[in-house]
Amino acid sequence: MGVRFTRTAVVAAGKRDEALAFAAEVKGYIEENFGTDVTWGLQLGGTLGKIHWYSDYEDLAEFEKVLGQTMTDEGYLKLVQPAGDLFAAAPEDTLVYTM
Repeated sequence: MGVRFTRTAVVAAGKRDEALAFAAEVKGYIEENFGTDVTWGLQLGGTLGKIHWYSDYEDLAEFEKVLGQTMTDEGYLKLVQPAGDLFAAAPEDTLVYTM
């Protein structure tokens, strides 16, 4: 068993290229600074322009550790703070126990 964290966000009108670049930058930052593998992609079908980020953790404790690091890391906060205008609404997070 493990834990999968998913964050999704709908790209604001006219911001697709910037949002895709941001998605890749977030992936790189998290992998480099927190040692967590992140996969991201753009949804096909359904809600157009929806970006998904996925990361898997051994258990809830590992997820909470990384989440805590992101909430206090100055570099991460500087990266994500100005990105709000890239998305139509606040991101949606999902946490799932994997089997």
